[in-house]
Amino acid sequence: MNRTKGIIAIIVLILATVSFLLSGRDLSLKKKNEEKKKADIERQIKNVLEEKKKIEDDLDANKVLHAKLEIELNDVKRQIKVSEDDAAILKETKVELSAKLKEIDKALEEVSLHFNDINRRKTELINISQKLSEEKNVIGGILTQVSVAKEGLENKIKDIMNHGVRLKPVIVEAQSQAQVIAVNTEYGFVITDLKGPDLKTGRLIFIYRNSTLIAQAKVNKIRDSLSTAVVLPEWRGVEIKAGDSVTFAD
Repeated sequence: MNRTKGIIAIIVLILATVSFLLSGRDLSLKKKNEEKKKADIERQIKNVLEEKKKIEDDLDANKVLHAKLEIELNDVKRQIKVSEDDAAILKETKVELSAKLKEIDKALEEVSLHFNDINRRKTELINISQKLSEEKNVIGGILTQVSVAKEGLENKIKDIMNHGVRLKPVIVEAQSQAQVIAVNTEYGFVITDLKGPDLKTGRLIFIYRNSTLIAQAKVNKIRDSLSTAVVLPEWRGVEIKAGDSVTFAD
């Protein structure tokens, strides 16, 4: 009986030992799998970072790419010419160089398109800048003329007063309407001395000559005692002159 119990105990101990060893083996395999997964992920991260660095380097090299590709293209053409002199020997080289030539042509085309787009945008910005500069110069010139005329008038008045000239009283009828000071036919706008608290940007104004309506425009800028207005498209063909009367609806 005791011997049987001893055998059973030994069997149980052996089974427990085997179970422990198998369990430890499973844990070891699981640990190795996790470590392998971790290593794979770290390797993928490293590859991604290396690819990112490569892309950044490629972007930095884009500035000199165009010139480099042209040099390579000329070199490839020269090599193709040499290979054609002995096609039987260099046939394989010619095929490889032709393929490379196509790749370079494609890359050159892409770079050229990129540069053309940049040049187009640059030209658009230059044109806009020139138009704004011309408009500014026109307005500045008119303001200068008005300032000079005002200064000259003030000097004449001072000169008359200094010489003691007595003038007969003259009754001057107040001007009921403002006037066109200058016209820019190229960009289709007028400069007027129209002003007042009711004058706002976007307000529609009416231009008359001899009490006859000749054009309509919309106010786009108001500055001190001057304002500019863009002539409406349907009135662009009308000849507007300095001195034409200007008013706006109440």
